Amino acid sequence: MSLHVLTEAVGMSVGGINYVLSALVEKWLVKLGLSTAAAEKRLSAYLLTPGGLVRKAGLTRAFLDRKMEDCEAIKAEIAAIHVGLHETTAKKRS
Repeated sequence: MSLHVLTEAVGMSVGGINYVLSALVEKWLVKLGLSTAAAEKRLSAYLLTPGGLVRKAGLTRAFLDRKMEDCEAIKAEIAAIHVGLHETTAKKRS
């Protein structure tokens, strides 16, 4: 599944998916493998590790929920900063 297909299925941006996948790799819940499907193209493959797949599914779901909340909180913080900058700029012009 490509990142673009995954973003459509989950409803997140490519950046959000990369953020979550990177965190999963750091926690060893997902393994990053590289393959050379075409001579000039390297593809990344994210594979669940073999041990404890059922247990990891529950942990992964909870982890994904937390990371998605983190991502939304970061977006909200950026939006608030953006609004603050516009308000400050508008006050200076007045």
